Amino acid sequence: MRSLSAAELLDAWAQAYAQPPPRRALALLAAACPGCSPAALAQLSVGRRDGLLLTLREWTFGPQVEGLAACPQCGERLELAFQVADVRVGGAAGDLAASECGAQGADVPAAPLTVAVAGYEVAFRLPNSEDLLALADRSPGARAQAPVGRELLTRCLLTVQREGEAVAPNRLPADAAAAIASAVAAAMAEADPQADLQLDLACPACGCRWQAPFDIVSFFWSEINTWAYRTLRQVHVLASAYGWREEEILGLSPWRRQFYLEMVGG
Repeated sequence: MRSLSAAELLDAWAQAYAQPPPRRALALLAAACPGCSPAALAQLSVGRRDGLLLTLREWTFGPQVEGLAACPQCGERLELAFQVADVRVGGAAGDLAASECGAQGADVPAAPLTVAVAGYEVAFRLPNSEDLLALADRSPGARAQAPVGRELLTRCLLTVQREGEAVAPNRLPADAAAAIASAVAAAMAEADPQADLQLDLACPACGCRWQAPFDIVSFFWSEINTWAYRTLRQVHVLASAYGWREEEILGLSPWRRQFYLEMVGG
């Protein structure tokens, strides 16, 4: 994986602007991982994908992360500030880039995971972006009939066996199905912890403590969206003033671009 130039980041933003979050994530990784096929990137587990996005975000906007959160008890708005390293689970940035975005590695399917529960042997895989896209495309009626969590679990089950005999997941007794769902969900969380990142927060006004999810896809995309609009405005100002082409303006370093903007009052 490599960092993206301003032009490459704008191209990825424009390509995925109207797409759902999983496609936005894949568009960014496809631009940063030219040695990986789109299919291989789509099959990375959600946690490994998010680990790569954390690294790309750090390379793009730096290690500091800032945001806001609202206290669920009193509504107080909290300013958050932490480092990317504080929320990265497992391997370092370089390890992730080498193991998941090289010409080899990302195209090799992960081995199935297994749990034994309630007398059943269950094989499953970790959720990936293809699963998230399939869930995003479901009709409202399908969403009402099956909660997202249960549908995701069903997609990731490979085999269910009892005493060596295959059992269809939809034929499981209710208590066994619930036990299997709980055990598989716990095993998924342990195997892919970056996929469900929770921030421990405390309100200074009322003392309330809670956990809030940190979704790198939506957070990073929001930053890119703000950056893209600001950059395009800069391109417009400098192109109007000097007649330069977009690629020429984007090729300027940020500080040099700012210098020209100040000269024209942009």
